[in-house]
Amino acid sequence: MNLLLAAAMVFQLRAFPQASIASPGRPAHIHLTAELTGPEDEALYCPRIVWEWPDETESSYEADCEPYAPGADFPRRWSRDVNSGPGSWNVCARLEKPEGKVRRKACVSFEVN
Repeated sequence: MNLLLAAAMVFQLRAFPQASIASPGRPAHIHLTAELTGPEDEALYCPRIVWEWPDETESSYEADCEPYAPGADFPRRWSRDVNSGPGSWNVCARLEKPEGKVRRKACVSFEVN
C-alpha cells in the first residue's frame, strides 16, 4: 500500500440539515451523506460502510465489486435518510475492508428540537 496515497484519502460524513425542528408526533427528516475523496488507493477500494446509530446499533452496505484494477470505478458516496425525534444526535460511519479492518471513520452531530 502506498502510504502517501492512503494519507491523502479523505472520508467525511455530513448531515443536512444539522439543526431541525420536529413536530409533535412527526420526527425531523435528516439526510446523511458519507463521501470518500482523493486519489485512487487499493487499500480503500470497494469498502464496506458501517453506519453506527445513536441507539448503539449498526447497519452496513457492501457493493459487489470486481477485483481491484488500476482505474476501477467503485462507490465513493453513500447516503441514508433518518427520522429523528428531539435531542442531540451523533452518527458515525466507518469504512472497512472484508477482513474487518477499519480504514476510515467519520462522525457527525445534529440537533432536533
